[in-house]
Amino acid sequence: MTAGAVVAIGIGVGILGLNSMNATPQYEAASRVPVAPLAPSAHPVSAAQPVSVTVPVVGLETEVDVQPPAVEGVLTPPEADTATWLDDRGLAGADSSDTVYLLGHSAQYGGGAFDPLVDREQLKSTVMPGDEIVVETAEGAVVYQVVSTEFYGSAELSSIPKVWGESAGRLVLVTCLFDADGNRIEQNLVVFARIAPESADEQ
Repeated sequence: MTAGAVVAIGIGVGILGLNSMNATPQYEAASRVPVAPLAPSAHPVSAAQPVSVTVPVVGLETEVDVQPPAVEGVLTPPEADTATWLDDRGLAGADSSDTVYLLGHSAQYGGGAFDPLVDREQLKSTVMPGDEIVVETAEGAVVYQVVSTEFYGSAELSSIPKVWGESAGRLVLVTCLFDADGNRIEQNLVVFARIAPESADEQ
């Protein structure tokens, strides 16, 4: 982590948001679908910048852009329908030495890149331990497996070591929440995942 990133995280990385989502109402209750596991067909690839991310079990599929620098301590993905990657943290791949962070919005009425991660009717995560997350890079696909999910208050998120600790082979998805009027809900869903053995370096 660079010194600049420490400052940004320290004063409010948990406050992810847009002033207004202005999305056309299209939200449907999140659902899970049976999918064949991808890990058995995976193989180690060199660490590289994420370009897309999918979570097959909930139908999430979105491109990944580079996260712009924090403004007044706030990291805000500029587009609702695209995830962003913290480029001063980990790359995705077998030989990555740090956690990979992907950020995205989740909106009450749809239009957010990470909408499928949240069951808005019950305000809980739709993904479960063992579910696969596939991060595509220029080097190939990297398969991660969900370890746990947690909700954190936005005000506390930036100070939680579990979220921001450096860890090789780890992936963290952070999504903000918005209500029907486009106002930010002061909670963030955090999804913790580890690289699948098949995508990791052979020992």
